[in-house]
Amino acid sequence: MERAVVAGVDGGGTKTECWVADLQGQVLGRGTARGANLLATERAAVQAALQECLSEALQAAGRTVEDLRAVCLAIAGFWPGRVPDFTPELFRSLFPEPIHIRLEPDVAAALQSAVGDGPGIALIAGTGSIAFGRDAAGSTVRAGGWGHLLGDEGSAYWIGLRAAQAALRSADGREAETMLATTIPAAFGVARPEELVAIAHQTDRLGKAGMAALAPLVSQAAEAGDGVAAAILAAAANELALLATTAAARLGMCQERFPVVAAGGVFHAGERILAPLREQIGAVCPHASLSVAPVRPAWGAVLFALKEAGVTKVVGDQ
Repeated sequence: MERAVVAGVDGGGTKTECWVADLQGQVLGRGTARGANLLATERAAVQAALQECLSEALQAAGRTVEDLRAVCLAIAGFWPGRVPDFTPELFRSLFPEPIHIRLEPDVAAALQSAVGDGPGIALIAGTGSIAFGRDAAGSTVRAGGWGHLLGDEGSAYWIGLRAAQAALRSADGREAETMLATTIPAAFGVARPEELVAIAHQTDRLGKAGMAALAPLVSQAAEAGDGVAAAILAAAANELALLATTAAARLGMCQERFPVVAAGGVFHAGERILAPLREQIGAVCPHASLSVAPVRPAWGAVLFALKEAGVTKVVGDQ
């Protein structure tokens, strides 16, 4: 039995996912672990998350590290040249020679999983947000992805932060009455928005992950007819459309046909966010088509890993 395999890792801000596949591209095992953002997470914790999900995936596949030919680590927070010492050698202790290691931004794997080597734009809105575009000639650009302290507009964190702010503004009378003034405090086991202040300053429960976890409450409130929640989602759609159309404009693609592939938990809100996003992208790029990613970004990481292993044709699938 041919035992050689590759591994594709999608490391996001909240969850890390590893897929192990044979050299035909057939996925044999999967594993998950906590988030592995290279900028927002200590490197030891990133390495621990990678080790955990890799071990789980290899065990499910009936393989060991010795069977690995190549691995692609598609990790949030990574961008070539942004931080000089973020190199493949940073992970050599997990993937000893002669395993080939390829580092990619997580958003590049999302685009690869959806369109292969073709042109298009991946729009990620999970804990963070970023757009990554590639034209027919292979040129690439990014927009956004600067982290929750300086950016991540339209992300789950961004939505959650605005929901918490709206709850407090409503308690002041500066904002219209909103369900969020009840549901957001209840998510933390308290009754009044004012009690969120101590939670924010004295605990880590309203940190990056905690804020992002509030985004589904905004979707639920919007579905129930809450105008404040609906406005937050509309504002998120504006920001995400700007990311995608900015990437398209920089590539000179606005009058061309290309897919915009949306991936991430924010899009679980469905048409509440997809409808205005589709309209706004279409106003700038009339021939673009928006769809939710049909496969997970880990598959794109597998495709990159197969390339590193010298595989030119993939006959399997996810």
